[in-house]
Amino acid sequence: MTKSDVISFNSRSNINLVFNEKRIRNLSNEQFVKLTTIFLGLPPTQDRGNAVEVDEFDYPVESCMTVHGKHSTPYLDANGDHHSGSCPSAAASVSQRHTNLTSVLFKFAVEAGAIAKREPSPYNLFQGLLSTGQCASLSPKSTSADYKSKAKEIVDLLSQATVDKAKIADLTSKMPLLDPANSGSLRVDLAIVNPSNQKVNLIDGSFIHTSCSAYRDSEFKDVSKRLESAAQAAKKKSTEPLRWDPSLTIASKAKIKVDKYAPVMQILKFYERSSSIAETHSFVPFIVSSLGELSKEAFCLMEEIVAMYRYRVSLREEVAFPLLPNQAVADFRFRF
Repeated sequence: MTKSDVISFNSRSNINLVFNEKRIRNLSNEQFVKLTTIFLGLPPTQDRGNAVEVDEFDYPVESCMTVHGKHSTPYLDANGDHHSGSCPSAAASVSQRHTNLTSVLFKFAVEAGAIAKREPSPYNLFQGLLSTGQCASLSPKSTSADYKSKAKEIVDLLSQATVDKAKIADLTSKMPLLDPANSGSLRVDLAIVNPSNQKVNLIDGSFIHTSCSAYRDSEFKDVSKRLESAAQAAKKKSTEPLRWDPSLTIASKAKIKVDKYAPVMQILKFYERSSSIAETHSFVPFIVSSLGELSKEAFCLMEEIVAMYRYRVSLREEVAFPLLPNQAVADFRFRF
């Protein structure tokens, strides 16, 4: 087996649920075949008629027919290398996949009784306590390391018990000018307010293919470590300590998201401590593997949304009709 095979076979996945779902009626034959090849880790279907034998593949592989960048592979392989290579031809599907993810979260959060907002601006998150210009200065989309360092100095001042507003204004005025293309503020994908405790989950989603070339070696080592640990635990008839550890690649991607939005969360926590903002906020990096695995934070958020629905049903049992409350919650979890 290849490294990618080992990674795919040992990924936690719920894709098999699709094959057991009797209510799904809109899968075409072509879609069913494509989904089966993903689930079984088989080579993708051939649609372009230009498959050739290539040294690094053990099956004839087709190639994309558009112009590629320096680091992009043209081969449409089973490991997602082309899809993860920033090829212009894949841009639309990458964007649509992300849109589908946020749409599903939005739909089920609303059904659970939560208040959900798409891409709330930092100005709205800070409830007008910072101007739009300050928001853009402190949390721009893309900046240099020097800019981030200066922005962090301002955020750190905001986090202190007593805030020197004059110093903050002075430091803000001395911030280097931003490229107009990156002058907008960072925006999370969704803000979901839990109706039972007014906690605000700020969600930023992302997909990742753990067996593509960029992650293959490190992910293979991580999987090998978990398999070795499982074998030792079986011999000693003990509990497997690494059984529920997330994929190394997924965990790393989640950390990148957390670091990216750290300035926004730091400011929100300051305003929470000073009682300027009543709600509590939590950042959720919702990372999904193309093989079906979720980040730990994503799994916990899904459970929280299910709990929101349970809370809604407990207040109004007619929401569950014609099912019993427990049956309605189980149905909601299954559909989600």
